[in-house]
Amino acid sequence: MQTRVTTACDALSEQIRVHSQAGSPDADEMGAFVHRETYPYLGLSTLVDRSCTKPRGHAGDYLTLQMVYDDQPDGVRRLGSYIDRWFLGIPASCAVKNRRQLLRDIIIDTANACRDRPIAITSPIDRGIYRSTPADRPLRERF
Repeated sequence: MQTRVTTACDALSEQIRVHSQAGSPDADEMGAFVHRETYPYLGLSTLVDRSCTKPRGHAGDYLTLQMVYDDQPDGVRRLGSYIDRWFLGIPASCAVKNRRQLLRDIIIDTANACRDRPIAITSPIDRGIYRSTPADRPLRERF
C-alpha cells in the first residue's frame, strides 16, 4: 500500500511542478484547484496538515521540524500515515533531517581546528528565534 500511495503522491507532485514551470498565468487558480481537490486527502497526514496550516506563522516552526527529525509517520486513518511517510521521504524533508548531522560535523571540525583559541559560534538561539527544548544541552555535554 505504501508504494501505491508514494507513487500517486510523486505523480501529483510532478504534475504540479510541470504545470507551474509552464508559466501559466492561471497559477493561482491552479493552486486553489489542487488544494481544494487534494487537501481532503493529503491533509490526513499530520505533517502535511501542520505544514499547510502554518502554525506560528510559517510552515517550518519548531514542532513541524521536530516531527520531521523524529521521522515517525502519523495521520488520520490508515491513509494519513502513508501520506506522512511519503512526505517524510521527499527531498525537502531529507534535507531537514540531514542538516543536524551536517551542522554537528562542521562544529566539531571547527572546534578541532581551533583547539587553542576561542571560537565564536552564532546560532538561531543567539538571535532568539529558536524554541528551547531538552535537546538544547550545552555543546560539550552532547559530544
